[in-house]
Amino acid sequence: MDDNRKSEKQLSQEVQMLQRQLNLLTTNNAELQKTQAEHRRLSRAIEYTAEAVIITDPQGVIEYVNPSFERMTGYNSAEVLEQNPRILKSGWHDAAFYRTMWQTILAGQVWQGRLINRRKSGEIYYEEMTIAPVFNPAGEVVNFVAIKRDITERVRAEEARQREFRLLEQLAHRPRSATIATTLDPLPLQERLPETFEKLAQHYHQVLELALQQRSYKIENNISDELRNISEQLGLLHARPRDVVDLHSVTLRNKVHQVTTTRAQAYLEEGRLTVLELMGYLVSFYRRYYTGAEAQDDAGDPGRTNKEQPNA
Repeated sequence: MDDNRKSEKQLSQEVQMLQRQLNLLTTNNAELQKTQAEHRRLSRAIEYTAEAVIITDPQGVIEYVNPSFERMTGYNSAEVLEQNPRILKSGWHDAAFYRTMWQTILAGQVWQGRLINRRKSGEIYYEEMTIAPVFNPAGEVVNFVAIKRDITERVRAEEARQREFRLLEQLAHRPRSATIATTLDPLPLQERLPETFEKLAQHYHQVLELALQQRSYKIENNISDELRNISEQLGLLHARPRDVVDLHSVTLRNKVHQVTTTRAQAYLEEGRLTVLELMGYLVSFYRRYYTGAEAQDDAGDPGRTNKEQPNA
């Protein structure tokens, strides 16, 4: 009888133990399914993101690239798997640049920077890249994940606007005998016409807001038309390059002090392109103004033949 009761007690304990194991197994299975679902969501997000993504092992051997990488570089995944990202090197960066990059990520830190790389076609392109290490539970680096954004168009636009900025400076500092130089006032617009400058700053403030809306919410706005309007007002007021810089600086300074750090950074990034576009329109205004004035002067010169007259 005692043996039977003992057997029943043992059986009960075994049943309870099996129940606990079953509960643990069920819990682990649920956690596994949850983890797998998260991995699937993450994989889909990486597959469809506009940024190029590369995953390498600790030695820098490529283990994965997403479709955006293929579109950006011209290489398909089969061509780059088991390769090193150095296949994209353009030769524009020296060994010290890459040494600093590797020292940063091997130390477990995130590296961010701008690179000039080369597509499969041989074309040079610009990119912004962030590289982050991935650790295992023991704290060891098991992978590196790089996220790349193609900024070639933005860089080329900046370079073009900088050329226009230099042209505007040249036009503004021509000898006093040049027509446009005689019209430019040496005093800054902010000092000459403070009320007018303030109105222009308010207008520019509105344009910068429109630019940020367009960037953040993909809302189409007539930013170029507004900037062209401001440039014409500046041109008629005989503004110099420093007046454009003053207008931008005053507006930006008022904005960034009233918003979060993230939004302030967005203003800085978008504002950089906006002021360059404004500078370009002012260049165009002065180029038309100067060319028109020169044409009138030449037309009044009796020693100039019709063959030498500029085309209309």
